[in-house]
Amino acid sequence: MPKIKKEKTEDASQKTTETKTEIKIDVRSDSFTEAERKDIISIVSDDVEYGLKIQEGYVAQKELDLKHYHMVRPSELEGLQKKSWMSDRNLGLARAVADSYQATILATAWNPDSINFIATRTNDIDNRNNQEKFTKWGMGKQEANAAPEVDAFVHNRIVVGSSFFKIYRKVWEEWVDKRIPVKNKEGNTYKYNIETKKVRMEKGIIENIPDIDDILMPEYGKNIQELPFFIHILHLDGEKVLDYIKRKVFIPEDIESYKKKLKGQVYHQKERTLGEEKLKNLGITPDGISDLDIRRLNVDVYEWYGEFTKDGRTEKFRFYVDVENMEFLGGKPLRKINRSGKIPFVGRGLCNEPGMIRGISLMQIIAPVVNAFNNVFNQKSDFQYVTNCPFGFYTPSEGYTTSQLELEPMILYPTDDPKSVYIPNVQRSMAWAESDMRILFEVLERLTGAASYFTTRTNQSKTLGQDLLIDKNSETRFGLWVSRVQQDITEAIGMWFELYQDYPPKGLAERVIGEDGKKIFPNLSIDSLRGDTSVQMTPDTVAGSKAYRKQLQMYAFQTGQQMVWLNPQINPHGNWNLCADTLKEMLNLSDNEVRRYLGEQPKAKFDETELNNEWYRFMNGEDFDPPEGETQIALQHLEGHTKQKDEKYHLLDEEYRANFDAHLFKTMVNAMKFMQNVQRDQVVSKIAAQAIAQNPGPYQSGSADRMQPGANMAQPGALPGAMPVGQGEGMSVQ
Repeated sequence: MPKIKKEKTEDASQKTTETKTEIKIDVRSDSFTEAERKDIISIVSDDVEYGLKIQEGYVAQKELDLKHYHMVRPSELEGLQKKSWMSDRNLGLARAVADSYQATILATAWNPDSINFIATRTNDIDNRNNQEKFTKWGMGKQEANAAPEVDAFVHNRIVVGSSFFKIYRKVWEEWVDKRIPVKNKEGNTYKYNIETKKVRMEKGIIENIPDIDDILMPEYGKNIQELPFFIHILHLDGEKVLDYIKRKVFIPEDIESYKKKLKGQVYHQKERTLGEEKLKNLGITPDGISDLDIRRLNVDVYEWYGEFTKDGRTEKFRFYVDVENMEFLGGKPLRKINRSGKIPFVGRGLCNEPGMIRGISLMQIIAPVVNAFNNVFNQKSDFQYVTNCPFGFYTPSEGYTTSQLELEPMILYPTDDPKSVYIPNVQRSMAWAESDMRILFEVLERLTGAASYFTTRTNQSKTLGQDLLIDKNSETRFGLWVSRVQQDITEAIGMWFELYQDYPPKGLAERVIGEDGKKIFPNLSIDSLRGDTSVQMTPDTVAGSKAYRKQLQMYAFQTGQQMVWLNPQINPHGNWNLCADTLKEMLNLSDNEVRRYLGEQPKAKFDETELNNEWYRFMNGEDFDPPEGETQIALQHLEGHTKQKDEKYHLLDEEYRANFDAHLFKTMVNAMKFMQNVQRDQVVSKIAAQAIAQNPGPYQSGSADRMQPGANMAQPGALPGAMPVGQGEGMSVQ
């Protein structure tokens, strides 16, 4: 049997992106001298110490904010001393307001369908359409999976006052089994060989920093890019550190010496946990610690960003330093990490003062109102308990003493009155508590607008009316914070997109597919995405309201049907999309279900080859009338001939240009006549529909008075221009 030659294949992530020259990102650290390493360790250690001191106040406030969010007892929040019988309830108003804010701001600010690009400088090719399609795909679960990160980003911004995105390229390796097809002499695959390969994986990541304690920076600064230093604390396990050393992401000066430090750290950790005597009994010594023991060691690596001078050049660098073990692990200039040379972080505070990045949280803003609300409720509860469970005074048989008594229900207190037991009546009106709660709700409304979510109004619907209220708040009360959050989101998306412009991973074209499993770009390359642009996103003003979104979609549908540019005769493609979007929104249909009702999307009848043939006839000097006449194709011919005049007109001989100009003029006349005919038909249909609605025939009425001239047959809530079945027969329009 002849030996079957094994085909040389590449795995899915290794397949090239059809680029002329491959640009491969290098994750390995640059080399540094011993003197540079010492300087870097000293710089990073000083900045870490300074950053930890600066953020002490922020950390204390963050812990208090989280207590409000987690509905800790008011006595713990405010340091109150309460008896065991006293009410100490937290009603969770702070959490309810925070969750309402998060839901509204997230639904308003995170609107990936509206992503668009604007040029920031002159580009020889306009790739904005490609950039938009690629970015909308990339924000999905299959690549960046940005939605949950944005959700956590908004949560941190509201609850703890600050939030930060980190944008980076994730590079890792996995062992995979590849199925290699084996073909017979006829070229048919008859079996597969399994070959195990180590695969390099790459993708861009937008990650929310879950704990803001891991961010160290100066107290003052307009934005992250202008800070003298910025530090992110990486909490790595020993296994990850050893892997980075193996892949040369980390390059300690002496690997064995650094491993020895890590082993000593493991021993001291065991010593703190088990005790020195226990370790001796178990026979565990520092020399007996192996690499396996390092695997679950928690190692804090400080990722430092700032300016550093190397080889006579002062520029921004990224350094990795293990401060506890005083070890420099790696570094490289930011220009080698991303094309812009920016620190790959985005973020700010919710309500920050000018010149400061961190800010106060929503919990801190509403804390006085929330505390007062809880106190009023607890005081009211205590007073009800006192009045419902009486207390009194009695005369003891002996042992009269003078003392100060603290009031407690269900207790009798001794007095010097020998005659009777006295139980006072302390019942009072509770109206003061109701009045205080209303005042507190009004204060909360002024501070945040959140009281609207808890107040029921008789003049509004519980569904659509509430959605309209949320829409109003999203445009006014929430508008400032929505714009700030959206600015950070779009900046993060822009940084993410730059990762693919300069260093596209292999096999990217295979991954960029649509919902139908087909490639979005038949031939994706670096040239398909290049261009200096910035990302923009439009707020979703319906704030996630399904009822309000349906109302807007129906309004858009009714308005669009009256537009000449969405007439199915002029723009069948656009009219089909409008109808499909309306069905999706109103009935929650999938693409396949929409095609069941509307059929396949109409294809353009226009053939570009016909336009090219006409151009060749102009080049030969022919003079002819437009063959398409007053039809829809005249609009497309007009667009095509106009483009030819802009791009190819200079190629025509001067004596032939008059023929082209005359043909273009006639095409323009045909297009205008066609549009006039469509508009006339549209007006006639509208007038006919109105006449039918106002003057129904005898067969469309169920009573004699409805048959009178001038009676109105319009149904409540009927769409404008809707024609009931059977009302179009026998009608004439004067």
